[in-house]
Formats: sequence, structure tokens, C-alpha cells
Amino acid sequence: MDERSLLPGQEWEPAIRKAIRTTDVVIVCLSPKAVTKAGYVQKEIREALDVADQQPEEAIFIIPVKVEACTLPARLNRWQAIGLRDKNGYGQLVKALTARAQSVGATFGRIHDAENVATLFDPDKLRESGIPERAIQMGDIARLHFSGNFKEAEVALKLRRDQDPKDYEYLYFVVQDLGENYGKYDDVIRIVEGSLDAVRKDAPLWAGRLLKCSGLAFYRRWFRKNRDPNDLVNANRDLLESIRLSPALAEAHLHLALISAYGGDLASCDSHLANAVERCADPAMMVATQQMRSMLRHDPVRFLDLMKRPPGL
Repeated sequence: MDERSLLPGQEWEPAIRKAIRTTDVVIVCLSPKAVTKAGYVQKEIREALDVADQQPEEAIFIIPVKVEACTLPARLNRWQAIGLRDKNGYGQLVKALTARAQSVGATFGRIHDAENVATLFDPDKLRESGIPERAIQMGDIARLHFSGNFKEAEVALKLRRDQDPKDYEYLYFVVQDLGENYGKYDDVIRIVEGSLDAVRKDAPLWAGRLLKCSGLAFYRRWFRKNRDPNDLVNANRDLLESIRLSPALAEAHLHLALISAYGGDLASCDSHLANAVERCADPAMMVATQQMRSMLRHDPVRFLDLMKRPPGL
């Protein structure tokens, strides 16, 4: 950033040009004002486009991000844009950055420290901004997770569920956050098992999503911790049931493919990968899954070796 990284007296234009040419990824932030503004913003985009032309065909290098609704400039049309205010827009951006980091051997860590998170989710400030109470409670659980207070977060979840037992989206948010961001697989499995019967009767689609979370938790616990064969059996069971209740879950198909590969059933693995590609709405995940399927078909030995590594998706 020009205000943070450049020294006094340093010529900023060549420094920014050098930074663009040596970076691993460029996020182009777009708004109605930005796309119509002439000057250095457009010049920097041109620099990034020049570097993008030198990247491998499937590399994630330029990520257009709409911070407000706007028309994507024609020069950026070849890349899938992310609407930051869309549902899961921020999550899609994190996934794209994570995929790029993995492809260049980098580590994509957390961008917030505890102080920033506490400020971001300060309930009083959020209420002053007119944020709905439900969103404030959700932010409070995110803050508790980040600070490692998982038991307090579970108490807050219980209080929320007592207020509105049928807010299944809220329950799913908490469970997904526990598994995806903090690796609390035992907690995910326990919470899903304790709530599944009620959700299944009332909202099968949400039950499917919760089963996806527990299936991934069983699978990752098996892979990263204990290699208990029962965990793999339970993962397969929950993921199969998740796609029966909620067929569009691409991630469930992907992990069923991984489980099939471990069992040596490459035909089922290929079928699940095809289903994952067909249902995938995440560009980075789609590219990775297509690459896996291509490797399976053209180099099954290398594919099986890759499956032995820790899951990154």
C-alpha cells in the first residue's frame, strides 16, 4: 500500500508497478465510481492485465471484487467476479485466495487479530449502525470462536435456539464456522447429532447441509487425527444422506469422491467428481475438481498419491 509500504522520497509509480509484477494475486476492487474514474486506477489495472497474460491458463491471478453493485469493465470480463455484498461473497473471496496460496506454496492465514475482531463485532457499535439483533448475535459467536471461547459460544447458540428454534441458517453458520475455520470436529459432530432429528422433520434441505458439516468433520477427524475406520464409515453415511436431502451440495460429492478413492473405487470416485463439477458454484473449487478428475483419468497412480495428502478443499 502506498501509504504504508513506500519510504519518504521513494517514487511511488514504479514501486507500485514492481509490486504488481512480483505479487501472487491481484484483487481489483470495483464500484460505480471506480469503473468510471480515469487515471491511475485504470493504469494499475492495465499493469495487472499485462502480468495476467503471463500466468498459466488456469491460474487464479486477477480477482475482480465488486464492493458495490456495478458493471464489470469489459477488460475484466474473462474472470469470474465476486460480489462482496452477495451471500457468502466474502467466503468466496477467501476460498479463491486460499486456492491461489496453495497453488504457489504459500500460507493464507487469518487477516484479523483479536483486537480487530473485537472492534468489528462490538455489539453496541453494531446496534448504533442499525444492524439487526440476529446479525449481532451471529457476530458475537464469531468473536467468541475467534478468541477460543468455544464453550461460551455454544451457550450463546443455545440461547439463540431457545429464542427461535427454527432458525436453521443460524445453526448451520455456527456449525460450519466451527469445522471449517477452527477444526472443532468433535463439537461439530455432537451439535449436529443433538439437533438433527428436529431439523430433518421440519427442513430437510437444512438437515442435508448440517449432515454435510458432520460428514466433513468425521472425514477430517479420520484424516488428521485418529484414522479410526468408523469415522470414515460415518463420514460416508452422513455425506450420502446429505446429498439425498440436499442434492446441490458439491462439497459433499467431492469428499465422497475422496472416500471412494481411499477405498480403491475409482469408478465411484470419478462419478462423484463429475457430480461435484456439475453442481459447483465456486470457480476455484470447480477448477480444482476438474483438475482432480483429469488427473484421475490420465494418471491414476499420481492421483492416488495425491489423495494421501491432507485435504485442502
